[in-house]
Amino acid sequence: MALFIGVDVGTSAVKLVLINEMGRPLETVTKDYDNLSPQPGWREQEPEIWFANILAGMKELLDPGDASKVEGIGVTGQMHTTVVLDAKGQSIRPAIMWNDTRTHALVSRVKTEVDKDNETKKLKNIISTGSPAVNLLWLKENEKENFRRVKTMLIAKDYIVYRLTGVMSTDYCDASTSALFDFDRQQWSAKMQAMIGIDHILPEIKSSAAIAGSLKEELASMLGMRKNVKVVVGTGDNPAATISAGGIDIDYPVISLGTSGVICVPCKQANFSGRAKNILFSIADDTVINLLQGVVQASASCNKWLMENVLATHDYAGEQRKINYDELGKNDVMFFPHLTGDKLVFADTLIRGAFLGLGIHTERRHLTQAVLEGVAFAFRDVVEVLRSMGIEFKRAKIVGGGAQSELWLQILASVLHITLDKLNISSGPAYGAGILALYGCGYCNSIEEVVDKQVVVAQTIQPNEQLHSLYEEKYSVYKRIYPALKAIFPG
Repeated sequence: MALFIGVDVGTSAVKLVLINEMGRPLETVTKDYDNLSPQPGWREQEPEIWFANILAGMKELLDPGDASKVEGIGVTGQMHTTVVLDAKGQSIRPAIMWNDTRTHALVSRVKTEVDKDNETKKLKNIISTGSPAVNLLWLKENEKENFRRVKTMLIAKDYIVYRLTGVMSTDYCDASTSALFDFDRQQWSAKMQAMIGIDHILPEIKSSAAIAGSLKEELASMLGMRKNVKVVVGTGDNPAATISAGGIDIDYPVISLGTSGVICVPCKQANFSGRAKNILFSIADDTVINLLQGVVQASASCNKWLMENVLATHDYAGEQRKINYDELGKNDVMFFPHLTGDKLVFADTLIRGAFLGLGIHTERRHLTQAVLEGVAFAFRDVVEVLRSMGIEFKRAKIVGGGAQSELWLQILASVLHITLDKLNISSGPAYGAGILALYGCGYCNSIEEVVDKQVVVAQTIQPNEQLHSLYEEKYSVYKRIYPALKAIFPG
């Protein structure tokens, strides 16, 4: 039976998933790595570290008899993370990550500039710290020699596809979220390239399941794979997660309770009426659909921070068991979860998190409860942004590491006042990338043909009406936190 590998180049680890031709996950491997922060607000990674961990992960993933059965590889990864290559195809400097905030001062300047032109003004809400366009402008103004050497810009997953195949390409997702894309013509924006001062450094845009190329022979030999293993173009982690959650169902959102929190709403057409980000996505034949995305920069990472950095424990479930269900919605302690800033609701990347209401009787469980509730309120803020754009929904699929907590799901469902469908498969973006490879290699007629058989609703969480009433009152207080604290954050 044919096998396929999905690879996810994540923020803190690379994850690999092995699936068979029926789309069934067989094995997973995770290889952790560190982020670099040479200056405050800077977040970088060495692209070579990604690649080395992927090769090591593939060796670990595959039994000796399995390697020769691999037909295709799909790659996804952190969106926006910018890799610049020289004329020899070598990385010039560490990749600037999606959560890097060094370009804070440039963002408002670029937004003002794009707002002057009807063609580029659609990019205003896409531009933020971490945007590839602004990263390139920062390089131009701060690392002139590095900028002079740039011959190609790739996003994280594109770099891995290039290292696997020798072919440089990208997909509609990473192109459309780069702030270098012309949404009307669905191609690279000549005006944005001129504004940044770049020429011919952007790769060809292809559909995500298109074949980028074949695995290099030396890599195939090293890994024990046959010749001509196909590697598809791939896509960003949020569309890949949407695929892994059962395919692209119009108006059936996917909520990811991961390191960052994401609400992804498949829509029939782009919507530029508000602050949510439009992501174009094409599986095949350049047929493009739109995903409307809202993000909570720090989501499950808030809980990880509290558990490991403050409470000094890895027993997440044990800490949550200490919470008294009768105290939900009644906690005196509140948590403002923007540990890494915000790009959507407040468009303020310099704000930071805070506990409020701490008292002499505050215990561990109150802090844990406050974090779970605070992240849920941040998701509610995103839902309100979507509502302002005419997007309403009463049901959503839920994925991500945080979705393993039934308590957190009950809190989230009650705060948002929607039904949450927890799925049976939690492999996330890597699984979605593997499905793209399976489809791209011709082993199914559609993505849905595979995922409908493998991905089903394992549990449905309904909002608790009594909790919802309590949380409505608390949310009205939560909304006053940012205006009250804004003056103490850097401006």
